[in-house]
Amino acid sequence: MNVAPKHQRVLLVLTVFSILVALARADDRVLVSARIDGKQLQLAPEVSQELAADSISLLASCRYWSLHDGNANQPYFQAADKRSCLVIAFATTKTVAVPTEKAKVEVKQLMITLPLSSGRIWVLSARGASYLAKFSPDIARQTQDVLNEAQKL
Repeated sequence: MNVAPKHQRVLLVLTVFSILVALARADDRVLVSARIDGKQLQLAPEVSQELAADSISLLASCRYWSLHDGNANQPYFQAADKRSCLVIAFATTKTVAVPTEKAKVEVKQLMITLPLSSGRIWVLSARGASYLAKFSPDIARQTQDVLNEAQKL
């Protein structure tokens, strides 16, 4: 009976564990980009993570949801993408509970029109594009502050 030395078994366990952690983190990946007045902002990883978290909180605070057919909103979504906006794309679909209709939104991508006072969060999901609005002014202010700081860099 050939038993591998203890250090080889430990190495194998650590390798398997590292692979599992990497796979779990792959599901949490998020791509964040911001364009303001035609200028693409360079965002540090920690700023990207903060903006992603703030954006989910902003979405969860929305009190209006355009329940039109997702395909009908697609041209408006594409037009919004050409303006100043914050875009958050998730590696896996996120489910966010919103107070409107006590519903849950399936999110692949968020696009928040800027400035935040314009008041729309576009959501791209498997059902198409829709928008939500009337979000928390406190969370909007916090998100805007992060964006303002990112512009200074």
